[in-house]
Formats: sequence, structure tokens, C-alpha cells
Amino acid sequence: MSFTLASLHLLLMLFCLIGGKCAKSVNENGFTLKFIFVVGLFIGLHFVNNDFFYSYFQVSKYISILFLLFQVLMLIDLFYLWAEQWVANYNRDQECYKYLLLSFTVILIALYIYLGVIIFQHFTGPTSIVLSCISIMIAVLFIVMIICRVRENGSVLTALALNLYSLYVMWSGLGSNNDPS
Repeated sequence: MSFTLASLHLLLMLFCLIGGKCAKSVNENGFTLKFIFVVGLFIGLHFVNNDFFYSYFQVSKYISILFLLFQVLMLIDLFYLWAEQWVANYNRDQECYKYLLLSFTVILIALYIYLGVIIFQHFTGPTSIVLSCISIMIAVLFIVMIICRVRENGSVLTALALNLYSLYVMWSGLGSNNDPS
């Protein structure tokens, strides 16, 4: 199913790169054709040799690294623009944005601490303890750098959101590991 959905999204991306009315039509409409494509390719791939899927697995490992980096870049942009917009609104004498910014920052800190505690409780192997400690040290380093104004337009909200995302990715990786330690 992974290869089928990757093929569908690659095909949709190619249509979107073309642009125009055709790309818009393919992307927004054609649910039936997309469904037939996914079901047909899924059934058709049952007759493909397993060597193909081993090669797909090897390629997917490296492409997933690029995808994670792309996600991180998009999250940096999203949270930085979000914090910047709320600070601009606060500077225009809208007091509620100060409280919103502070409350979201506190919520992200609480989520980070909660997820860190969950990781320490459920994953007690030496690898998970080392990864948790490294993640916490990086988070503290980012927060200290922002508080010390190493970068003038740094954002605590952005740093916390990215640290929370990295902790989630670490938790997801540790959870999918079959090693009981």
C-alpha cells in the first residue's frame, strides 16, 4: 500500500507541476479515478516479485530522510511566521496576543515535559535513555540561545515546537523498534 500511495502522490505532484486547468482538475476532482488507480495498482502489485519491494524499501529509507528534513523546514517556517504574526499583533496594542503567545509556549513546554517523562518511563533501554538525554540537552541549548539573544529574531515558540516534534519523532522511532531493551 505504501508504494501505491507514493505512486499516487508522485503522479499528483507531477500534474501540479504542469499547472493550469488540467492540474487543478486532477488535484481537486477525479476522486473516482484516484480510487480506481489506488485499488488497481494495489491489486496489481500483488503479482510483482518481492525483489522489487526490497529495492523500494532501500530507496525509501533515504528518501524518508529528505522528507523529514522537508517537514522540519516547513515546521520552522510555520511556527516562526505564527510567532512573528502574534508578536506583530501584540505590538499593535492587542493585549490578547501576549497571553495567547505565553499560553501556547507554556502548553508546548508542558507537552515536551510530558512526552519526555513518557519516554523515560516506557523506554528504559540504554539507547533510549541516551537519546532522551541528548534531546533534552538540545532543547535546553535552544532555549538558552534564544533567551541570551544569540539570534535577534529567535522565537521560543518555534524552538519549543521543533523540539517537541523531534521528541515525537524519537518516541515514534523507539516505539517501532522491536528490540525490547
